[in-house]
Amino acid sequence: FSVSCCGYAKHRVDISKGASFKNVRDSVFFVHRSDYITDDEQPLLLSQSTGTGTSIFSNKNYSDVLTAGHVCIDYFFNLPGTEYHYQLFDFQGNEHIADLIAVDYESDLCLLRIYEPTRALPIAEKRLTSGAYVQYSGYPMSLYMPDSMHHFNGFYSGTDKAGFSMFSLAVTGGSSGSAVLNSDGEIVGVISSVTEGFAHLVLAPGIERIRTFIFLSSTCEKYCIEQ
Repeated sequence: FSVSCCGYAKHRVDISKGASFKNVRDSVFFVHRSDYITDDEQPLLLSQSTGTGTSIFSNKNYSDVLTAGHVCIDYFFNLPGTEYHYQLFDFQGNEHIADLIAVDYESDLCLLRIYEPTRALPIAEKRLTSGAYVQYSGYPMSLYMPDSMHHFNGFYSGTDKAGFSMFSLAVTGGSSGSAVLNSDGEIVGVISSVTEGFAHLVLAPGIERIRTFIFLSSTCEKYCIEQ
């Protein structure tokens, strides 16, 4: 389609090159977190929050789901003794209990594990060029119901020296943790935050940070969480 201004086409965008949204239905999960603290041996519910996660590894025994760190841990209200419980819901409405495997506070990345095979999406090998088409699927505003998923597209801006990428995408609460995909369906970022006052400029840890996090998680170094 064409984006026009003042009666003539200014830019031409070919959205037919985008990866099919239907291909992510078995890869993307609605993440529901419940925070508990024990008082007089009785668990008390402190809060609940939601986000989105994407399968990045799967075998016949389990799948690892990548999301944002703050989807897994409350950075600002993390009381000693807080227990986090995770429920992941797939496109068909099935519930999966997840374990927390690793979290990286600096990159705002988290890895959850469910004990079912899924369709894992690959991590991209190289950065995009500015203006490249991207897309994400997820559950903003906690709007989840079976056989339903929300899909958005936008463009890649660039990546800074620290390894954080910026995208022009429509996001809001609940979009956090969604994987940003390139036109080949590969992960190029994980939605972390948005600019204040204009919820269309999105900051996300980029490919290098994601790959480093996954590597360190697999070797169980400083990013690992004791179970």
